[in-house]
Amino acid sequence: MTRNVQSLAFDPQGESFRPLVDPFGRSITYLRVSVTDRCDFRCVYCMSENMTFLPKADLLSLEELDRLCSAFIARGVRKLRLTGGEPLVRRGIMTLVASLSRHLSSGALDELTLTTNGSQLPKYASELAGHGVRRINVSLDTLDPDKFRAVTRWGELDKVLAGIDAAQAAGLKVKINTVALKGVNEDEFPALLQWALRQGGRNRWSARLHHAADSQFLRILQSSAGHLHGDALHVPRPGRCRRSALAAARVRRQRSARRGDSGGDLAQAEGA
Repeated sequence: MTRNVQSLAFDPQGESFRPLVDPFGRSITYLRVSVTDRCDFRCVYCMSENMTFLPKADLLSLEELDRLCSAFIARGVRKLRLTGGEPLVRRGIMTLVASLSRHLSSGALDELTLTTNGSQLPKYASELAGHGVRRINVSLDTLDPDKFRAVTRWGELDKVLAGIDAAQAAGLKVKINTVALKGVNEDEFPALLQWALRQGGRNRWSARLHHAADSQFLRILQSSAGHLHGDALHVPRPGRCRRSALAAARVRRQRSARRGDSGGDLAQAEGA
């Protein structure tokens, strides 16, 4: 979140802090806050390998993020999610989590959670639980170490799995977010769902799947639907489908290059 205000001073009892309502009259109770644009992975559908990040001076400090979040909580936000980039690579992030946890203690906030790639959970899972975080989302697209490396470029599957284990050991509920990439990991869905269920049971795990809504993929979802619950299934907008197709083609092209194969996957995806 970039710096674009001079002051975040506020009076929670003031007239200007009435509950937030959208144009359709619905109360706004859920806020996602990006605490950094940096990440220790370079997933092909998210970042280029050589990223240029915002200057640190342009980002809100942890103190400013706390004041901003508190202002929204004062206006009726009941659920707060920290995101990134990868939120757990932000230096001092536990200071912010600890400070925001006071709103859980006071009853002003119902839930404080975050979305993570899992790489830093061995270090932070216990501390997150100690500050009142009860559940997290972990992004995991494959259980194949080679595919995982190809998709994330820099990631190591063993570290993420160790992070998930650490989260469970700390008592955190875990939801798995999976970006389904055609031609890359679609053959893994049944096994991935079964793995998730073995890890924690149907009430603690689900998979959020993003994929182009073609007939083959829908058949896979239908065959696996018995393992899903609640809002676990999500089919994206056409724009996201196109981005997922391009990302999948990029992975296939990289893998073919390593094998010495030739192929026009990217050109095919761009022409789709």
